[in-house]
Amino acid sequence: MLTFVNYLGQAVSTAPVAKPKSKTVDLDPYHKGWRVVGVPPGAVEEAEQEHKKKSQKARAAGKAILDFNPLEWLQKAKRKSVRSKPYSIHEAAATCAELAEKAGWERVEVLEVSKGGGAR
Repeated sequence: MLTFVNYLGQAVSTAPVAKPKSKTVDLDPYHKGWRVVGVPPGAVEEAEQEHKKKSQKARAAGKAILDFNPLEWLQKAKRKSVRSKPYSIHEAAATCAELAEKAGWERVEVLEVSKGGGAR
């Protein structure tokens, strides 16, 4: 059997060291509020202008470009929060959604925010 010593001549154990168990994180979701999201006013026009710029460059390079389709863009557009802090009451979030639609926001939704999965 082999024995190992350190630089001082003392015996060193080669037995594996047991690692302490890591703390388990409680993954039980809990309610954190309601978030209102949608497409802000003017975003479609900005996307259309950007599309025109890119299509002019592409046409100059001899590439074919499809026309801008606002409905298709709205389906793929990333929704932005109307308010950075979520509402704690669903009725308040619903009221905010109504006001956002009146202010020109499109595709407005009220999403539940929970601890485990972010916005659902």
